[in-house]
Order: sequence, then structure tokens, then C-alpha cells
Amino acid sequence: MSLSQIPNTRGEISSAIDILIIEYNQITEEIQAFEHFREKVSNISTKIESRNSINNFSCQQKSTVEGTSKVRTAYRDSIMSVSHYEEEYGDTYLSSINEELGPDLATALTESSELTPISKSALINQIDNTIEGRKQLRKTVQSEQDSIESTYNELYDIGKFINQCSEYKISSLNNDQIVEFESTLSNNVEMLDEISVTRQQDLHKIQKSSQTNKASSDLHSYFYQSISTDYPVLETIGKLGRENNKLKLKLSRTN
Repeated sequence: MSLSQIPNTRGEISSAIDILIIEYNQITEEIQAFEHFREKVSNISTKIESRNSINNFSCQQKSTVEGTSKVRTAYRDSIMSVSHYEEEYGDTYLSSINEELGPDLATALTESSELTPISKSALINQIDNTIEGRKQLRKTVQSEQDSIESTYNELYDIGKFINQCSEYKISSLNNDQIVEFESTLSNNVEMLDEISVTRQQDLHKIQKSSQTNKASSDLHSYFYQSISTDYPVLETIGKLGRENNKLKLKLSRTN
């Protein structure tokens, strides 16, 4: 029986870590895109600004009328141009700004060609809020990754020992070997309990610091939607605990 069968400790946790690394990098790219978008929006003239400068810049009146068009172009060139946009979102411009900026701004940016000072100010404020939200989510992802990585080696070592024990013929073990195995299996129970408690404490801290309205279950469903469990560490602890107890029971029957 291979290590991956009792259970796939390395595979499950490695998959979770890989997911979080990708998520972290994607969020970072989105933060940079929103910062770029903000810079572009800041340079777009509003209706009043355009009228005040009409005598000196005759072409400025045209940019006034096309203010929201310039916002749309800036949004497409920044937010909708991140490398993972089509795969992760695939939204239209209207759907995307409605989700990212809110329905009121989405309406203002699509039902009028003019960009007013009020709309521009509200847009920049919302961009700032979106950037801060992404930064908070990135911190949450990093905390989750740190927590999972802290369990990696301990759980892998326990899984490795269980696998090695399973390959022995219980009937061929001498008394000293049985005592040694029983001691290690008992220690495994304590270690798994400790890791479980620490992990649940980490989950609580992550949820508390994430500043999101999502419940913990929703947050982890979002993180791990591409794998079979929302809680890969707790799932692995459960599997290892069951296999560990099976071995303890087999050894106790030899006494």
C-alpha cells in the first residue's frame, strides 16, 4: 500500500497550498490593475472642468461628452485585461462594474456619456475601497497559506509512519516492536488533536480578521472550490486519525 493511499496527505495539502499561491498572485495582479485604473480615471476631465477650459482648449468639449467612454476604455485596458480575467470572470463590462463598483455607479457610467465631478469622486472612492478589499483578501489568503504550511510536515510524517506500519505483518512483530509502535501511535493521537485545535483556532482568527461578511464555510468554499473538501487540513487529520486507530486496534489484539 502506497503512502498516497493512507491517506494522500501530501497531495491534499499540496493542492490547497498551490491554490492559495495562485489566488495570492491573482489578487496582487488585480490590485495593480485597479491602481492603474484609478490613475487613468484621475486624468479624465469632468463636465465642469471641460466647460471651464473650453476657451483655451476647443477640443476639450469632446472629451467632456465622452467621459464615461474613457472610463470604459480605461476599465477594459486595466481590470478586464488581467491575465486570468476570462477564465475566472468572463463578465461583460456592465456585469463587471456592477459587481466591482456597485449598481449606482454602474448606472451612472452606462446611462450617460458625461462624467460629472460627483460621479468621478464617487468612482475614485469606490476604486479605493475595492483596492483595500483586495488587499484584505490577500492578507487572508496569506494567513490561510501560513496556517496550512505549518501543519504540512507533521501530518506528512504521521501519514508516513502509518503507511510503514501498515506494510508490516503484525504477527511477525516482536514485543519490543509492538510496544514501540503502540507508543508512536498513541503519540500520533495527541499530535493530531493538537494540530486540530491549532487549525481550528487559526480558522477562527482568519475569519475574524478577514473583515468579510462571508461565513467561514463560504470563505473556504471559495478558496477550495476546485478540490473535494473545503477543509483539507481537518479532512486529512480525520483520515489519519481513523487509520491510526485501526492500527492501534490490530496491535492490541496481538497482546
